[in-house]
Amino acid sequence: MKKPLIVQLILFFFIIIISLIVYLNYFKENDKNLKNIASNNKIDKNLEDNVIENIVYESSDNKDRTYIIKAETGIIDESDSEIISMKNVNAKIILKNGNIIYINSLEAKYNILSYETLFERNVELNFLDHKVTSDNLDLLFNNNILTAYNNLLYKNSNISINADKIEIDMITKNSKIFNFDEKKVQVKSLN
Repeated sequence: MKKPLIVQLILFFFIIIISLIVYLNYFKENDKNLKNIASNNKIDKNLEDNVIENIVYESSDNKDRTYIIKAETGIIDESDSEIISMKNVNAKIILKNGNIIYINSLEAKYNILSYETLFERNVELNFLDHKVTSDNLDLLFNNNILTAYNNLLYKNSNISINADKIEIDMITKNSKIFNFDEKKVQVKSLN
């Protein structure tokens, strides 16, 4: 009688030890990974807002463009949860032909559903040998329009243009440059 009881106790403890080993090696490691992910994307839930650090969004559209936007921090808009107000923003649009448009700004408002982005403060756009600096730049994917305005300066290897606004059709690459008032657009040759 004692022998079967001892065998049962040994088997019971053996099962407990194996269960502990499996838990510590597999499930506890997953807990560590979840903690690492949470620490990399710190979310501070204050009464006023949700601050997210190290944001990255990537999307593609039916025109074979890929849009990647990164920011140091973002705050989810309390009145519209689709909008994130970002700080220290870097974005790039990878076009179907492989060319890349780079956009940097100090701030931006990003819509997580439509991908439309309103860049603000020290905006800089670089595409091939084209460079645009402005106070604002609106990237409107639904209309395929990129609009830069306020303190606009456009430069390429041949010319420099001071204007109030530039609109670029992202499909045709046609652009319109104009001023809000009666002043003429200032064009300077760099050659």
